[in-house]
Amino acid sequence: MWLKYRSRFTLLIQRGDESYKSVASLTEWLLPDTRTGSAMMDAKGGLHRRTGCGEPAVESSAAHEPPEVIVQHATPFDLAFDTNLNYFNWLELPENLVRLERFGHGMTGTRYWWETQREVLHGFPWAELPPDSVLVDVGGGIGPSSDQVVVVEDRIQVVEAAPSSWGPKYAPLFKSGRITFRARDMLSPWEPLTSGETPDVFLLRLVLHDWQDEDSRNILRRLRSAAGPNTKLLIGDMLLPYACESEEASVEDHSPLLPNLGVANIHGYLLDILMMALFGSKERTINEMTELALSTGWKIETVKRPPGSLMTYITAIPV
Repeated sequence: MWLKYRSRFTLLIQRGDESYKSVASLTEWLLPDTRTGSAMMDAKGGLHRRTGCGEPAVESSAAHEPPEVIVQHATPFDLAFDTNLNYFNWLELPENLVRLERFGHGMTGTRYWWETQREVLHGFPWAELPPDSVLVDVGGGIGPSSDQVVVVEDRIQVVEAAPSSWGPKYAPLFKSGRITFRARDMLSPWEPLTSGETPDVFLLRLVLHDWQDEDSRNILRRLRSAAGPNTKLLIGDMLLPYACESEEASVEDHSPLLPNLGVANIHGYLLDILMMALFGSKERTINEMTELALSTGWKIETVKRPPGSLMTYITAIPV
């Protein structure tokens, strides 16, 4: 019972009011008259409308105000928080430090809801890796969700806060060099490791569902260019079941079963809406994930979903 409520609490603290306000702005965002507007843009990416919602026009010297721009809100989140920054850049603003720290701890806490260590071990044949293998956790946040992680990559603001977030209990792991952090924007070219080693496994855990298709392709292409012939790509994400009739669904015509095989779990569809609200992205079906991987030089080899888990573990190889 505690795990049940802890999982809900984890979702609440993970994104806090960002989630609720963004979802609440979905309808307004979808209306054509509210997706664009004449606005003033400040240095932090905030949008200050000249007129609208009954507010008076901004009066200031033209010599001291930034140029007026026509802004299109890319996501409901942008509309809800009046910004042109994406969610992660917005979190890194100085005034959002508490939100950034909360998000990091919330992502670490998803292991109590999305998955357990046992499920991570079930999702990939770790025992088949040679000794001293190198695992790179891309966009790993403040730290790993399995003991095999060697290098955790994320944006510099996240990496700087990561070691202290683990506390003194895990200090020996960092001192030994068994777990290290390095700053990298996953949309930028992948720089070789300081050790000169080629990663044996790239892990993308709860990453791709945060990004639209073109950005996801960019992320996967960067990793493909850095991969060796034996490098594996492990994607830990939710694969959305087909809820409606589709030629791609595995259920045959005239079957009494729904395309999702009658599984009564609404979490995937709720998260799909949340991804659209925050990032303009989505949870993907197996066919969408297969197409995405192939378009970037990766071929899906295995797909595993532990019984009762929301997470799916997809292993891909270079092609």
